[in-house]
Amino acid sequence: MKTTQPTLLSHLLLSATQAMREMFRPRQAALHGARASVLCFRPAHRYNAEGKLEHQFLVDALIEPAGEDRAWTPGELTMLPPEAAATLIERNEHADDLCAVLTAEIVENRRFVPAGDRTVRGTRRIRLRVAVRDGLAHLCFRHRDAVFGEVLLPAGLPCVL
Repeated sequence: MKTTQPTLLSHLLLSATQAMREMFRPRQAALHGARASVLCFRPAHRYNAEGKLEHQFLVDALIEPAGEDRAWTPGELTMLPPEAAATLIERNEHADDLCAVLTAEIVENRRFVPAGDRTVRGTRRIRLRVAVRDGLAHLCFRHRDAVFGEVLLPAGLPCVL
């Protein structure tokens, strides 16, 4: 009985197959079961290039994963109305027309720095600059397919996207 040695081609095909599986595997949310404590929510309005006032807000919050060792990416945080969460997650869509996260920052060495694409572990303080569609009164945080926390918006503060 003759045994065959794996060839270089078979190793390459196996590696390519594993890479493709990894690429299309659903990304699990590290923040399932997380808690969010909103520390501050305040207006941060700006004028755009046309001189029109754009109503924006800063959301300063503490994000606590269910497990301290869980790695997550603050730059992937979004916000959306809780009643739209299930539909948007099912469709793998964001709600930028309802609430657009314009910037994300995290605290490092006691100051806020851009979150970018960095990955962090455990509890982190974040600050998001958001624009919210007029009429929304309640938002929650979203990270991949995890929805958690809540932000109650002050009444009477219009916001234009």
